[in-house]
Amino acid sequence: MAAKKPPLVGTPPSQRPERVGAPGCLSRDLPIWPDQVVGAKHIHSIERLIAQLRDQDPHGNRDLFLDDVFVAMLLAFFNPTLRTLRTIEDFSQTRQAQKFLSIQKLCAS
Repeated sequence: MAAKKPPLVGTPPSQRPERVGAPGCLSRDLPIWPDQVVGAKHIHSIERLIAQLRDQDPHGNRDLFLDDVFVAMLLAFFNPTLRTLRTIEDFSQTRQAQKFLSIQKLCAS
């Protein structure tokens, strides 16, 4: 049985897990994206601005935050192989993407 993650309800966004990779994904063996991932240096250069997106419109009943969506879309912009929502969803479950995301999977919907 998979370990349950702690509830985030009532926790302000500033005290929630940062974008250091989903805790459950760090311990398991993640696939590696077959192509070279470009754009990571741009994410590092705007980390301070991305951190401010986490506190926008705080609500305790969600796991997907604007900063995760922004990072995924920024990486898709710089990588021509990430064209569709389905490939972005697949990419979000790789080792390269989990360095920047705080969720295990970015759903296509």
